[in-house]
Amino acid sequence: MSVDLQFTPERIKRIREGLGLNGKDFAKKAGVSAPSVSLWEKGLRRPAGHEVLSRLLDLEREVAEVQA
Repeated sequence: MSVDLQFTPERIKRIREGLGLNGKDFAKKAGVSAPSVSLWEKGLRRPAGHEVLSRLLDLEREVAEVQA
């Protein structure tokens, strides 16, 4: 099974909005700072690091479960 680890600004925003979270609350769940989320969504930075990517995948799964 292939896992897509390319988190584009659109994908990050879709996850955040799918969970109904603002940037600050999403950042807490992702284990990063609110400015990091802002930079990701603006396309100025990309999420990196095993823990962060793993958390984002978990959050994306949460969205899928909520929308199912």
